[in-house]
Amino acid sequence: MTVAERDEWKAGTIIPPVVFPLTYSRVVGLVDGTRDHFPGHHDPEYAGRQQKRTIYLNTMFLQGLLDRVATYAAGPGWWVTGRTLQIRDSVYAGDLVTVAGAVAEVRSEPDRLTMRFDVITNDVTRVTGSVTLARGSGNSPATAEA
Repeated sequence: MTVAERDEWKAGTIIPPVVFPLTYSRVVGLVDGTRDHFPGHHDPEYAGRQQKRTIYLNTMFLQGLLDRVATYAAGPGWWVTGRTLQIRDSVYAGDLVTVAGAVAEVRSEPDRLTMRFDVITNDVTRVTGSVTLARGSGNSPATAEA
């Protein structure tokens, strides 16, 4: 089911979880894709001097991850109009990452949907956030109701 079939969705509806191993290569590649060259994201020794276990994901990637999971669940025609993010702890290379979420709110006027997510590693919630989507017409977020 996608949010395009939203008439069947309500607050509390579970979003299918996304699970992936976070290898060292993946952290470096994902963070490099955001053009963030801060050494804590690439250099384990530098991260250790920051009192971190090893290299870790950056904020931009975590924002994009939640946006991607939300828009994939919602389906075509839905656009991100807002986001919250609280980073409680770092997400490290070597972790098994689970993004778990649920629909938090459904509004019909304007056509809007908010999903809440937790990013979990080692059975601990590291990041929490929400993504608000609006249904638009056409192929541009500019046509979505703000």
